Parts: sequence; structure tokens; C-alpha cells
Amino acid sequence: MSMRWSEEQLQEYQSKQQSLRPVGYVDLLHHNGQADEGPESSLQAKIERWCIDNYFYFIRDRSRGKNTPGQPDLVIALKDRTLWLELKSKTGRLRPDQVKVIRQLLFLGHEVHKVTSFKQFLRIVQGDTESIQNETP
Repeated sequence: MSMRWSEEQLQEYQSKQQSLRPVGYVDLLHHNGQADEGPESSLQAKIERWCIDNYFYFIRDRSRGKNTPGQPDLVIALKDRTLWLELKSKTGRLRPDQVKVIRQLLFLGHEVHKVTSFKQFLRIVQGDTESIQNETP
């Protein structure tokens, strides 16, 4: 089954996407908490191991550029919510296509996080996103 937007719905969506900055958007993009040392792949391996050990389903991006540009690195199905995670190393920055996808997911009401440390990931899983936002100047 395929769903199509009417021309009016598409125009409304595009208008909102261009003008809307969802709550938490700036905090998400400019998180300055303590980042883990090492490459992004080490952080991803820790998070994936945690998911396996705790029986949570996850999807990882290993397509080497063959997917939708900007697709988050991990999607994790927890018991009562789904996390979309963009992982970054200490020096990693979001690309414009990643920012666009994050904005779209937030607009659609999804929980999206830029994650730079395993400790931050654990706080997100526990629902403690307030402390993450407080770390942002």
C-alpha cells in the first residue's frame, strides 16, 4: 500500500520544515557534554553490545553510502519507545544531510539524539534527557 500526500499537504510540510525548529533542536545539534575518546566505531560497538546484552532490537547503518543520505547510525527499539541515534566522535560534526534528516524526524515526533559518549547514551535510555540539555551552554 502506498500513501501519497496531496499537493496541499506537501506544501504545508515543506513550509513547516523550513520554518520549524523543534524544541530541543539547538541542544541536540550543539551538545557539548563530555565525549568519549576514540573513533565513532568504538562508541557504536559499545552501544550495540549493550543492546545485544539487554535484548533490544537495533538497526545499524553499514551500507557505505548506499542508503538515504543523512540516515542516523542506529535505530533502537526499546520497550516503550524508539531511539534514532546519530553517533559522533569527540571532533565529529553533523553534515547538512544529517541535520535535514534530524529535523524531519523531530518534526514527525520521533526521539532523535546526537550521541557522543556511552554515558550520554545510558542517560538517554533511562529517560534523563534533561541533564543532557543542561550540559549545553
